[in-house]
Amino acid sequence: MIQAYVFWHEPAAGVSAGAYEAALRAFHERLGAARPSGLLHSVAYRTDDAPWPREPDDGADAAAVGADASGGVETVAAYEDWYLIVDTASLDAIEAAATAPAAGPSHDSVARMAGRGAGGLYRLLDDERSRSAISLSGSIDASGMRPGAIDATDRDSAGGAGGAGGAGRAAGAAGADTCVWLDRPQGLSTADAVGALRAAIPAAAVWQRRLVLGPMAEFAVWTAGDESAEPPPGWTARPVRRTRITATPGFHAHAG
Repeated sequence: MIQAYVFWHEPAAGVSAGAYEAALRAFHERLGAARPSGLLHSVAYRTDDAPWPREPDDGADAAAVGADASGGVETVAAYEDWYLIVDTASLDAIEAAATAPAAGPSHDSVARMAGRGAGGLYRLLDDERSRSAISLSGSIDASGMRPGAIDATDRDSAGGAGGAGGAGRAAGAAGADTCVWLDRPQGLSTADAVGALRAAIPAAAVWQRRLVLGPMAEFAVWTAGDESAEPPPGWTARPVRRTRITATPGFHAHAG
C-alpha cells in the first residue's frame, strides 16, 4: 500500500515567496539524497488555496487576506508537500533524516521562515487507475509501478527523491495540475463512497485519509493537467490548482 504524509504550510509574514521556495527545494533535495528508509518520493507544490481560513485578526487586514464581496474571508495560498511512503514506520526514518547533519540545516532554514502548518496521512487506493493517473498528472513518474511492487517488506529498497532510485525529471514540464479535496455525504459507507468516486472520476489517482491530523478532507483526487474532476452528486468538493516547485524523479520500484 502506498501512503502519503501531506503537509500544508505557509511562509511567515514578511518572508518572500522566492526565498521560501528556494529553501524548500533545497530541503527536498537534501532529504532525497539522504534516502531515508521507506521514502518513495517527495514533492512540493505552490497552491492557490489552503486548508485553513485566515481571519483578519491574524495580523493582516481583510483586503490583504482576500475578503470576498460578501464579507467572508477566503483561504490564502499555501504550500503542499507530499511524502510518499511504504508504511507509517517510514515517518520515523524521514524525521531522523530531516534533522540529521546532511538535511538538517536546510530543514531548519525552511522552519525559521514558516508560519502555520497542518498535516494528514493518506493512502492511495490500490488499483491500476490510481497508479496510471499519478504518472499522467506529471507529478510523479510511476510507470515502473505494478500491483504489489512496493510494500512493507521493500522498505530498505525504496529510494528517495533525487537519490539513485529516481528517474530525475526536472520541475517545470507538466508541473501544474489540480488536486480536488472531497468529503462524502453523511451516511454514505466507505465502500459506496469509493465506488461513487470511481464511477464519477475514473481516470484519477484517489487518496483516502487514514488519520485526522488537521483540517483536511477525507479524499484527495489527482487529475492530469487541466483535466476536470466532477464530484458525485451531494459531495463537498474543493479543487486546488497547484504548481510543482521541486524536481520529479520516479518511484524506486522493487525488482523482486
